[in-house]
Amino acid sequence: MATFVTLDSVFNNQPMSVNLPKDFLYGFSQISDGTMSFKFGSTKLVRQNRQNFCQKLGIDIKNCATSQLEHKDKIIRLTNNDLGRNMLTPDYDLTADALVTSQPGLYLFTVVADCLVIILVDPQNKSLGLIHAGWQGLNLNIIPKTAAYLQNNLNSQPKNLLAIISPAIQTCCYAYESVKQSADKTWQPFLNKQADGLIHIDLINLAKQQLTKAGIKLNNIIANSACTAHNHNYYSHFRDQQQNQPDKGRFTVVAGFKYFI
Repeated sequence: MATFVTLDSVFNNQPMSVNLPKDFLYGFSQISDGTMSFKFGSTKLVRQNRQNFCQKLGIDIKNCATSQLEHKDKIIRLTNNDLGRNMLTPDYDLTADALVTSQPGLYLFTVVADCLVIILVDPQNKSLGLIHAGWQGLNLNIIPKTAAYLQNNLNSQPKNLLAIISPAIQTCCYAYESVKQSADKTWQPFLNKQADGLIHIDLINLAKQQLTKAGIKLNNIIANSACTAHNHNYYSHFRDQQQNQPDKGRFTVVAGFKYFI
């Protein structure tokens, strides 16, 4: 099994149905680890939080790389030349919502607070993608686009890919009186008006649909059950907004293949 780091049982003590490669590592930080975004903390504080969490995972922060998010569908491939990129200062020089690599020992890192992060793992070619997908990213089909990029550029066949969906806002909490996607046939099956009179948005199952349409087997998808909006182990932009409070921070998702000498 892969090394998996989190402080609670995000799968509710259920056994994982997907056997991940033993040389693959991933983890989700929590509020107790502190904010991982320079937008919500001093450079010194966030740098220390990132270093501490990487240390928990047993990796060097200088072996990670990240990008500025823009809620679009840009995909960037990272290599050994990107080790440590944008990890220690807020002056990011790269913008992309999907990062891919085939370099063992390079760990992809992104920050989030309600949106989905999807990790695509190719156990055969040792390549992976880290996708940030809120409703804008899903609307732009960033998931199938990243799967296609992995296939076309890294020879990662969709049928061999494993997918891990991070803690994210779930349909129980993600609800509004009206939503702009109501007229969109793609979204309609994932918009459900419930007894509270609100339209509940199901990002998780929309992501699953996009994954399977991209050729990834349903049995190869691990969907996390933690809802960031009501699970106070995680930062939540939606929860802070509903409580008329400023955003408190972002947690991180980290993933990569270990490099064995």
